[in-house]
Amino acid sequence: MSLIKYILKENEMIQNHNFEDVNFEDIDSRFFNRKFSEQVNKKHVKKFKGDDGNFYIIRKSVNDPIFNVYTIEYEKVGAIVIDEKSDYITGYTSNDSIHVEPSYRRKGIGSAMIKFVKDWFGKPYKPTDTVRQEFKQLLKKL
Repeated sequence: MSLIKYILKENEMIQNHNFEDVNFEDIDSRFFNRKFSEQVNKKHVKKFKGDDGNFYIIRKSVNDPIFNVYTIEYEKVGAIVIDEKSDYITGYTSNDSIHVEPSYRRKGIGSAMIKFVKDWFGKPYKPTDTVRQEFKQLLKKL
């Protein structure tokens, strides 16, 4: 593979963050919000592969800056609540703005949530002053 093709492929992977459309027929029916069209559902519900090799679903609440992550079986494993500013996004001044259930930590779920919301809003993410040091370390890697 040429260097140019490699760089283009790498940039594409970074931009996509490997979030994929879901086939609603293959997953729990509760992921599909019947109040909205299929087009809206496809925009708000994506899947990604965690560092553990399992697929997870990230779902944005329609009309709210709340993003939840679930297993394919609809078990909620994480959430992030976003406060949108004019030139960046952030959480709220509590540690509850981003949460991953303890048994699902270190699987790339927190990183995926940050990447997804950055893509969604098209703005950089800046943590609040109240986030744990462990989380600040994670953000440096993104």
